[in-house]
Amino acid sequence: MLYVATLLAESSEVGRDLPRYVERDFARYLECGVLAHGFARVR
Repeated sequence: MLYVATLLAESSEVGRDLPRYVERDFARYLECGVLAHGFARVR
């Protein structure tokens, strides 16, 4: 998550903000695989 925060901060500094959906997708991707955010059982 640290690198994404750096990317977002640096892009903001140079005036090239990323679209909100990109920020949202990064956050969702990084939550993937973390059991605290839930999981699905497949049989």
